[in-house]
Amino acid sequence: MSGTQGIPHPFSKVVSRPPTFRPVTVMSHPQDEVQAHSLDDPESFWLQQASHLHWHKPPLAALHKTTKTLAGDGDISHPHWEWFPGGEISTCHNCVDRHVEAGHGAQPAIFYDSPVTGTEQAITYAQLLDEVETFAGVLREEGVKRGDVVLVYSEPPFPLSPLPAFLLSTSFPSLSPGLPHIPSDWQQS
Repeated sequence: MSGTQGIPHPFSKVVSRPPTFRPVTVMSHPQDEVQAHSLDDPESFWLQQASHLHWHKPPLAALHKTTKTLAGDGDISHPHWEWFPGGEISTCHNCVDRHVEAGHGAQPAIFYDSPVTGTEQAITYAQLLDEVETFAGVLREEGVKRGDVVLVYSEPPFPLSPLPAFLLSTSFPSLSPGLPHIPSDWQQS
């Protein structure tokens, strides 16, 4: 008892279990299994994730760990990780082409909704592929080739500048409004 003498606290009563009571089994969420796999065996986890993508040349492993030594400073070394060594992948193909090839060209690839301009637009995979191929042709005609760095200012709703650049195997630093920076290691090898 607590509080005023003689008045029981509302939580002080002991409740007995009914005879039909069975403890509830807590079900694990699929996300828990995914997280456990990623932590227990990261290499097989990332190889499994990579298998969901189209690879022009499959990777030899998920991760290759080495130690590198700085040039000119023989005593300074650091760990070096190479993800998916030997693999060749096309970001553009995985983001756009394969969806059209699988018959999903009429499905929305991008939903553009600008509270600033009041513009709402859905862009299908087929429309996006057409725009990407056209713009890749423009870049090619301008002399852009594999290994070049392409910097293009692209107005929404078509944040497609990186895709044609990736299609041509170039690097692409982002300069578009509303388009996040795309790390260079996402580009096609």
